[in-house]
Amino acid sequence: MKKNYYIITGTIVRVACGKGYGLNLEPNATAKCVRGRWKPEKPKCEIQPCHVPATEYGIYTMPTESGHLMTASQVLGTPGIGHGDEKELNETDPIPNGQVIHFSCEYGYNVQGPTNLRCWLGEWAVTSMPECVAGTLDFFISVDKGKLFFLFQI
Repeated sequence: MKKNYYIITGTIVRVACGKGYGLNLEPNATAKCVRGRWKPEKPKCEIQPCHVPATEYGIYTMPTESGHLMTASQVLGTPGIGHGDEKELNETDPIPNGQVIHFSCEYGYNVQGPTNLRCWLGEWAVTSMPECVAGTLDFFISVDKGKLFFLFQI
C-alpha cells in the first residue's frame, strides 16, 4: 500500500502479490484494520526464496561463509568453484534471492546443463535445469610382454 493512504477502522483487505513474491499471511487470508492496527498482522509481500530441486545423482552446494551471497558474475569469474569450503544442500534448504549455488554429480555421472544456478524471485534463473547422466565406460585391454593390462575410463 502507498504511504499516507489511510484505511478506515473495520476495513478488510485481501492482498495479492506479484510474481516472485509471497504474502506473509495464509493463502487467501484477509487482514482487518482494527483501531489503527492490522489483524492478524500487516500484510506484506516478501521476496520468495528458491528451493533445491530434486535431481537424481545430483549434488548442490554453496559457500559456507555465513551471509555471503555470490553473484553470477562472481561465480563465472571464480575458477574452481565447487571445490572450496561449501555446504551440501538438501531439498528443504531455502536459498535466498540472488544466491548462486553449484551443481555437480556423484562419481560415475556427468553434468548435463548448467553447473551454476542463481535464485531470482523464487525461481532458478536458468534456461534448463541440470541433470546427471551416466558416464561412458571405456574398457581397454593391453598385452605387453605376456602381461595383461586393464584400463577403465569413466
